[in-house]
Amino acid sequence: MADRARSALRAAAAVDDSPRAVLAELNRVLVGSRLGVAASLTAICLRFERRGPGLAVTLCVAGHPPALLRSADGSVTEVAAAGTMLGVLEDPLLADRKLILSPGSTLLLYTDGVTEARRGSDYYAERLFGVVAREGGRRFAAIPERVARDVRAFTGGTNEDDLAVLALRAAAPNRSRLAARAPRWHRRRAVRRDEARTVTVRASSEVAGAGFEPTTSGL
Repeated sequence: MADRARSALRAAAAVDDSPRAVLAELNRVLVGSRLGVAASLTAICLRFERRGPGLAVTLCVAGHPPALLRSADGSVTEVAAAGTMLGVLEDPLLADRKLILSPGSTLLLYTDGVTEARRGSDYYAERLFGVVAREGGRRFAAIPERVARDVRAFTGGTNEDDLAVLALRAAAPNRSRLAARAPRWHRRRAVRRDEARTVTVRASSEVAGAGFEPTTSGL
């Protein structure tokens, strides 16, 4: 099923790369498998486009915990985007949500192993905003590890659920580097064309027991 889901995602993105369309196609494959709850899952799908010095982000959520946006000033807001779990309904509620990821801002994605971690009757979700606000201003690559470490400290190391944290930040285009790659007579034009079509996302992740390897990628 995992291979079929990946194939469905790639095929859907080649036809229509809107996150809603991609997740709708994945849902069609899951429902068509007739495996019931065994083929159900939550998901969040994002598309990035260069918009000035930052990134225009389009995201669609399917039963997944909402992303958190930490602005450069330290404020943290929840990116509200309702959507139903995939593989359950033939016509799930799915909608694209748009936002701007400015330089210095961080988008945090995480599984419910973070928000549902508990200590007695207390859930970690109640303190996640504060941790992101405090730790988000530190070295970017360390943010997911710091959140995961705080979850483990909160539960005393007894959290048995899968835990994955992914932080995304827009990397500003490097004008001098782009210019250095172009022939001298063509530099001015080449910089503009490269900047118009190049999108760079800095990614850092922390995964524990989630069945896949953390990656750092540029898109």
